[in-house]
Amino acid sequence: MKSTIPGFGQRYLVTYTGADDQYLSGEHTYKLHIPVNVPTSNFWSLTAYGEEDRLMIENDASRPDISSSTKNLKVNTDGSVDLYIGQKPVEGFEKNWVQTNPGKAGSHTSVFMVQQKKCLINRGLWVI
Repeated sequence: MKSTIPGFGQRYLVTYTGADDQYLSGEHTYKLHIPVNVPTSNFWSLTAYGEEDRLMIENDASRPDISSSTKNLKVNTDGSVDLYIGQKPVEGFEKNWVQTNPGKAGSHTSVFMVQQKKCLINRGLWVI
């Protein structure tokens, strides 16, 4: 897909490891804090992909992703959002959760995507 609008498009922020520098694993729960005012003109999303096949993971929840358009997301009092990715939901944050499957270290990759009109992330004007 090619856009003729300068700076318009998606920006993908990918991680293979958690805060402890260990590969992501389906047995653990990870938290991603989304600050207020994400530079997006359309939406943001968090998606879990299988490391072996590079496809969105299949899970019992039948939902490999969460986005800013997900209904009933729990929003913090300051307007930020906490997302969770793991085998079981964190109590009170079920709508903010992507289910993973247990497996070996490196069993999944998390991708945070922002669709925007201006290239703010690449210019270093926004940091997550």
